[in-house]
Amino acid sequence: MVEALAAKNSEIEALVSSMDAHKKQAAISEGNLASTAVARSKKRLQEYLGLVHANMESIMRNRETDGDKNDAGNKEEWLL
Repeated sequence: MVEALAAKNSEIEALVSSMDAHKKQAAISEGNLASTAVARSKKRLQEYLGLVHANMESIMRNRETDGDKNDAGNKEEWLL
């Protein structure tokens, strides 16, 4: 009877140890997933900010070009 209880106790300890190992692995995997998600979000944000920057530069160039056209038009009006 004592031997049977000792065997069961060893079996339970092995199962607990195995569950602890699985919990640790799950935590590591969860951390890796979270880290990957953060990296993807960061990359998307950088791409978005790059597009915003490019659009702002385009808007500024267009305003400069439109301003030059308006200045040229005003000069022509003064000549008339």
